[in-house]
Parts: sequence; structure tokens; C-alpha cells
Amino acid sequence: MSNQNRRLVILAARRRFLRRLQDGPTTFTDAIRGLSLPDGVDGRVFGAMVAQLHRDRIIRPVGYVPSANRCCHSRLWELVDDSIGGAK
Repeated sequence: MSNQNRRLVILAARRRFLRRLQDGPTTFTDAIRGLSLPDGVDGRVFGAMVAQLHRDRIIRPVGYVPSANRCCHSRLWELVDDSIGGAK
């Protein structure tokens, strides 16, 4: 997969996550459920994007929920400022 295609997948996941957060707190995993990931893309690639949203104070953690997915933290996030997040 090219770097450009990887960026497009990450941007699609970011938009989906931010749109879902407009309805209330959610986990990243739940927000992107159903998003088709190309072969060779490990879901952990999204961690840096979520961390950047947090550093930019667009989202904040509000707790944890149980997860069947061992590689995920199941952190529950909420939207702080959707005016700069690009959810629209």
C-alpha cells in the first residue's frame, strides 16, 4: 500500500471518529467499526492520529470500557472542540 493510500485511510477513519463523537462519547474502535482496512494495514496505525487529536485538545479521555480486542485500550473519548477537528 502506498503512503498516499495509507493517508487516505487514516483521514477517513479520523472523519468517521469525529462524526461519531458528535453523538457522544465513544471508543475509536467502535467509531470505525465497518471501515474497510486494506490488506497489510494494522489498526494500531491509528494510534498516532488519535494521540494528535488529544494533544490538539479536540478530544479528551473520559474512561475505559471492556473490549474483546486485546490490542486496543478501549479508551472512551469525548469531543471537546469540533470547530477545528474536521468532522464535517
